[in-house]
Amino acid sequence: MEGFYKRFFHTLVVFCLKYMGDIEKSKNIAQDCFYKMLTSDFKVLSEENTKGFLYKTARNLCLSELRHQTVVDNFNELHKN
Repeated sequence: MEGFYKRFFHTLVVFCLKYMGDIEKSKNIAQDCFYKMLTSDFKVLSEENTKGFLYKTARNLCLSELRHQTVVDNFNELHKN
């Protein structure tokens, strides 16, 4: 597992950065991807399916975070006055 982390962490951060525009959020999401891999029923069959799992998870987590941020921004805007 450590090998996958070393191999993919940096590229996952860069991938997430394209969605998030924030390095710290991107690092957190990349770490969450590995946590999800460890705590799910995911079976490491090959590097290719592991890479696919990590990138799909990263995309989904980024989109979820962006949706959440939109809700927070809208709420703050409504309650500004």
